[in-house]
Amino acid sequence: MGRRLRTLTPSFLDELARLADPAMLRRLVSGAGEAADTARLARAETVAGDVSRVVRNSSMTDGVLLLRHVDSAEDAARLARVSDVAGSETRGVMEVLGKSRTFRTLVRLSDHAFAAAALLWLAFAQALTALGGWLGTRMLRPAARGVATHLER
Repeated sequence: MGRRLRTLTPSFLDELARLADPAMLRRLVSGAGEAADTARLARAETVAGDVSRVVRNSSMTDGVLLLRHVDSAEDAARLARVSDVAGSETRGVMEVLGKSRTFRTLVRLSDHAFAAAALLWLAFAQALTALGGWLGTRMLRPAARGVATHLER
Protein backbone atom coordinates (compact mmCIF):
# COMPACT_ATOMS: atom_id res chain seq x y z
CA MET A 1 0.00 0.00 0.00
CA GLY A 2 2.82 2.37 0.87
CA ARG A 3 4.40 1.87 -2.53
CA ARG A 4 1.11 2.43 -4.35
CA LEU A 5 0.43 5.60 -2.37
CA ARG A 6 4.05 6.68 -2.84
CA THR A 7 4.59 7.22 0.88
CA LEU A 8 7.72 5.04 1.03
CA THR A 9 10.93 7.02 0.80
CA PRO A 10 13.51 5.86 -1.76
CA SER A 11 16.07 5.06 0.95
CA PHE A 12 13.57 2.92 2.88
CA LEU A 13 12.55 1.16 -0.34
CA ASP A 14 16.22 0.37 -1.00
CA GLU A 15 16.64 -1.00 2.51
CA LEU A 16 13.52 -3.13 2.17
CA ALA A 17 14.79 -4.45 -1.18
CA ARG A 18 18.09 -5.43 0.45
CA LEU A 19 16.28 -7.17 3.29
CA ALA A 20 13.77 -8.97 1.07
CA ASP A 21 16.09 -10.63 -1.44
CA PRO A 22 13.72 -12.53 -3.79
CA ALA A 23 16.11 -15.46 -4.28
CA MET A 24 16.46 -15.89 -0.52
CA LEU A 25 12.68 -15.77 -0.07
CA ARG A 26 12.18 -18.41 -2.79
CA ARG A 27 14.70 -20.71 -1.06
CA LEU A 28 12.96 -20.15 2.25
CA VAL A 29 9.49 -20.91 0.87
CA SER A 30 10.60 -23.96 -1.13
CA GLY A 31 12.66 -25.35 1.74
CA ALA A 32 15.50 -26.17 -0.63
CA GLY A 33 19.07 -26.20 0.64
CA GLU A 34 20.38 -23.33 2.74
CA ALA A 35 17.26 -21.62 4.03
CA ALA A 36 18.26 -17.99 4.31
CA ASP A 37 20.57 -15.43 5.81
CA THR A 38 19.26 -15.44 9.38
CA ALA A 39 20.66 -12.01 10.22
CA ARG A 40 18.86 -10.48 7.24
CA LEU A 41 15.64 -12.29 8.14
CA ALA A 42 15.88 -11.13 11.76
CA ARG A 43 16.38 -7.52 10.65
CA ALA A 44 13.44 -7.81 8.21
CA GLU A 45 11.30 -9.24 10.99
CA THR A 46 12.29 -6.37 13.29
CA VAL A 47 11.41 -3.77 10.65
CA ALA A 48 8.07 -5.47 9.94
CA GLY A 49 7.36 -5.62 13.67
CA ASP A 50 8.11 -1.92 14.08
CA VAL A 51 5.85 -0.94 11.19
CA SER A 52 3.04 -3.18 12.48
CA ARG A 53 3.41 -1.61 15.95
CA VAL A 54 2.86 1.81 14.39
CA VAL A 55 -0.26 0.52 12.62
CA ARG A 56 -1.52 -1.18 15.80
CA ASN A 57 -0.96 1.96 17.92
CA SER A 58 -2.48 4.41 15.43
CA SER A 59 -4.42 3.05 12.44
CA MET A 60 -3.76 1.45 9.07
CA THR A 61 -4.25 4.76 7.27
CA ASP A 62 -2.00 6.68 9.63
CA GLY A 63 0.59 3.92 9.57
CA VAL A 64 0.84 4.01 5.79
CA LEU A 65 0.96 7.80 5.73
CA LEU A 66 3.62 7.88 8.47
CA LEU A 67 5.94 5.79 6.29
CA ARG A 68 6.96 8.98 4.50
CA HIS A 69 8.97 9.85 7.65
CA VAL A 70 10.90 6.56 7.63
CA ASP A 71 14.28 6.53 5.87
CA SER A 72 15.84 3.48 7.55
CA ALA A 73 15.15 0.62 9.92
CA GLU A 74 16.30 2.83 12.79
CA ASP A 75 13.68 5.43 11.85
CA ALA A 76 11.04 2.69 11.83
CA ALA A 77 12.07 1.69 15.36
CA ARG A 78 11.97 5.32 16.54
CA LEU A 79 8.57 5.84 14.95
CA ALA A 80 7.29 2.70 16.69
CA ARG A 81 8.48 4.06 20.05
CA VAL A 82 6.79 7.40 19.30
CA SER A 83 3.56 5.56 18.46
CA ASP A 84 3.80 3.65 21.75
CA VAL A 85 3.71 7.01 23.54
CA ALA A 86 1.42 9.05 21.28
CA GLY A 87 -0.99 6.29 20.23
CA SER A 88 -3.63 7.48 17.80
CA GLU A 89 -2.15 11.00 17.89
CA THR A 90 1.14 9.86 16.30
CA ARG A 91 0.37 11.27 12.87
CA GLY A 92 -0.60 14.66 14.31
CA VAL A 93 2.54 14.77 16.45
CA MET A 94 4.75 13.95 13.47
CA GLU A 95 3.04 16.54 11.27
CA VAL A 96 3.18 19.30 13.87
CA LEU A 97 6.68 18.71 15.25
CA GLY A 98 8.29 17.08 12.24
CA LYS A 99 10.49 14.03 12.14
CA SER A 100 13.68 15.38 13.70
CA ARG A 101 11.99 17.26 16.57
CA THR A 102 9.76 14.31 17.42
CA PHE A 103 12.70 11.90 17.52
CA ARG A 104 14.81 14.35 19.57
CA THR A 105 11.94 14.79 22.03
CA LEU A 106 11.70 11.02 22.38
CA VAL A 107 15.40 10.86 23.25
CA ARG A 108 15.03 13.67 25.79
CA LEU A 109 12.03 11.98 27.37
CA SER A 110 13.99 8.74 27.58
CA ASP A 111 16.87 10.54 29.30
CA HIS A 112 14.47 12.21 31.74
CA ALA A 113 12.75 8.90 32.46
CA PHE A 114 16.14 7.30 33.16
CA ALA A 115 17.10 10.17 35.49
CA ALA A 116 13.77 9.95 37.30
CA ALA A 117 14.18 6.19 37.78
CA ALA A 118 17.70 6.71 39.15
CA LEU A 119 16.45 9.36 41.58
CA LEU A 120 13.65 7.08 42.78
CA TRP A 121 16.12 4.25 43.31
CA LEU A 122 18.44 6.54 45.28
CA ALA A 123 15.55 7.82 47.42
CA PHE A 124 14.51 4.24 48.15
CA ALA A 125 18.11 3.34 49.08
CA GLN A 126 18.29 6.35 51.39
CA ALA A 127 15.02 5.39 53.08
CA LEU A 128 16.30 1.83 53.61
CA THR A 129 19.54 3.17 55.07
CA ALA A 130 17.65 5.44 57.47
CA LEU A 131 15.39 2.55 58.51
CA GLY A 132 18.44 0.35 59.08
CA GLY A 133 20.06 3.01 61.24
CA TRP A 134 16.92 3.46 63.30
CA LEU A 135 16.50 -0.32 63.78
CA GLY A 136 20.16 -0.68 64.65
CA THR A 137 19.90 1.98 67.32
CA ARG A 138 16.78 0.35 68.80
CA MET A 139 18.43 -3.07 68.88
CA LEU A 140 21.77 -1.91 70.29
CA ARG A 141 20.39 0.20 73.18
CA PRO A 142 19.56 -2.79 75.40
CA ALA A 143 22.97 -4.30 74.66
CA ALA A 144 24.66 -1.00 75.50
CA ARG A 145 22.72 -0.79 78.79
CA GLY A 146 23.77 -4.32 79.65
CA VAL A 147 27.43 -3.50 79.01
CA ALA A 148 27.13 -0.29 81.07
CA THR A 149 25.62 -2.13 84.08
CA HIS A 150 28.23 -4.85 83.77
CA LEU A 151 31.03 -2.26 83.84
CA GLU A 152 29.54 -0.53 86.89
CA ARG A 153 29.73 -3.69 88.96
